Amino acid sequence: MLCPRGHATTSEGKKLRLFSRYDCDVCHQKVSERGGMYHKCMAGCDFRVCGMCKKEAEKSNYFVEPCTFAFPSGLGPFEIRRTRLQSHDLIALRRANVGDWALGETFFQSAPSLRKCWGALLQNGVVVEGPGGQRYISVQMSPIATVRLSLEVREANKIPDVPGVMVAWMYALQLEWSMILSMMDENQDDASAEWSFLKLGGLVYFQQKEDQRSFQVLCANSIAFHPRGCMQFSAAQPWCSEWTQKLSRRFHKVTAQKWASAGARYVCWVCPEEKILRPGARNGGFAFLFHELDEEDVAGQDRFFLRLWASLSAKVTAIKAHKHHKSSTWNPWNPKQPCPTEWWGKCQ
Repeated sequence: MLCPRGHATTSEGKKLRLFSRYDCDVCHQKVSERGGMYHKCMAGCDFRVCGMCKKEAEKSNYFVEPCTFAFPSGLGPFEIRRTRLQSHDLIALRRANVGDWALGETFFQSAPSLRKCWGALLQNGVVVEGPGGQRYISVQMSPIATVRLSLEVREANKIPDVPGVMVAWMYALQLEWSMILSMMDENQDDASAEWSFLKLGGLVYFQQKEDQRSFQVLCANSIAFHPRGCMQFSAAQPWCSEWTQKLSRRFHKVTAQKWASAGARYVCWVCPEEKILRPGARNGGFAFLFHELDEEDVAGQDRFFLRLWASLSAKVTAIKAHKHHKSSTWNPWNPKQPCPTEWWGKCQ
């Protein structure tokens, strides 16, 4: 297992001293609650990983350090940007924490380009009118999951610092964006974060209300590619067809041109700590399918990218690595091409 800068970590664990308070830089939980043993970077980086995370990584044979290969071998990194979404802009259409939500007309009134977008949606029959006369468009949301991260990591990832904060991924609008964008100029104002939210999706943060049955929307963040972005992912990991079957209703068509041109057909957000993957997806991540939902993964191209949390003190210089890997022709799914490291985990 390597630290985020590519250095090896100590093979023998070090026992936590009395009164020492260290957090694991992988799971961001207290080392004292994870067995009391930790490993350090052998090159002197300020990086510590608990014994349980190191054992999990080495047993499962997968990367836990950020990967900067171009898609589909890698994903991101992404810059996180706060959108103008307000709590009243997003309403659950059915039972909270499940599926369909309504993105109201008020969200589109915050910028001229978004108002034009709303007009285009009206012309194309996408807008729905509710019982009270409120107009909205239907959006799809992943299940809502609890956020268990340190304050420093929350600040770096623009996560609200409130008790009981929860998160879900809102999927991109399933629209013919080429036709929509031909009717307007999305770059005419400063609404780029909102446009990314509509075209690529984004993270929505919630807080459970006192009735314990509904959720209060706190804010929403969109993503945009940036070589030094704090939203980072592991190298591509194999994805099993049995997992696709369990999550079949949560896969949505890929709308990002870069991902679609690489052959990706569907994408699914796997929630943090979702007990579906082995060794698990503690931080959540994206699963991509390269075929139709009713087809088998004959070519073995389906993959999963585990999200890695970056803190304010983590100064990972990824620009040089990104330029190097962008020009690399290594393909981990080509059996005739040697793999530069043993990372291919077995799907059991």
